[in-house]
Amino acid sequence: MTIKLPGYKPIVPNEVWGKDAKYAGLELKAKDIIILKRYQLPTEKGLESYVQAKIRKALSAADDVRGVMLSQILGKGGIEIALALTPKDILKTIADDEGIAKQVISETIAEISDGNTYFLDVKTGIVPAFPVPSELKSSRLYEAYIMNRSSGKNGVMGRKHIITLSSDSWQLPKKKDVDNLVRHGTSRSRTLKTFDEKYDQKEVQGIIDTIYSGLPTSRQVMELTDVSDIATEEIAIKAITSVVEKVQMDKMEDDAVTRIANLISGVGGRRVINLKDILG
Repeated sequence: MTIKLPGYKPIVPNEVWGKDAKYAGLELKAKDIIILKRYQLPTEKGLESYVQAKIRKALSAADDVRGVMLSQILGKGGIEIALALTPKDILKTIADDEGIAKQVISETIAEISDGNTYFLDVKTGIVPAFPVPSELKSSRLYEAYIMNRSSGKNGVMGRKHIITLSSDSWQLPKKKDVDNLVRHGTSRSRTLKTFDEKYDQKEVQGIIDTIYSGLPTSRQVMELTDVSDIATEEIAIKAITSVVEKVQMDKMEDDAVTRIANLISGVGGRRVINLKDILG
């Protein structure tokens, strides 16, 4: 099934749509584009298994992190690179105490999901109307272009809006609820999130109207590209970063306590500080 968005023509089927852009001061021919993708968040248990499996794999590597050459990590995913650059003693601590990762993963998913697990990712922007060979056309090409530029209010090339709609199924949330949120300029809610805290409400409402016309049921939503695997990796990287920071902070605190204890009791048989003198 080919998804049709009113007023737009498909550029990359069921991923990217475009129409002629018309803005004051825009000298080059350009297109307004909409990029749509869907993803589902992993469960806590699923993410825990994913993270622990990646950590175990990283620990099984023969080379110490300081000996990892750039050529060895090129071509690997972001999570593999993040783990390759993490000291192995830290990774071993996480692997040996699964409770540490479990707590942080639970907090990470709760922060992202707000209770919902199905998401529609919406990106819009302005791109030059240049001819692109069919073999090079991809949503990643257009997404990379607009995400590296911010168009602002003057209509120049680049990103315009990033919107996330979330629900408890692949059916879009009720439109009247989303319309109400946009009318009030809401940028952070369980159902609607926007990249910019303040946005052009008329523009965003127009995007919402277009999306709901093209995706009236879950059947149409299911035709969009599923990037759940990419979302899982990004969430895993966020969780691993938080876990590593927690372990490093705990280690620093333990080291500080040890140093203080050594100062009080004396190191090498020599008492540096008399505890009775401190306590009077």
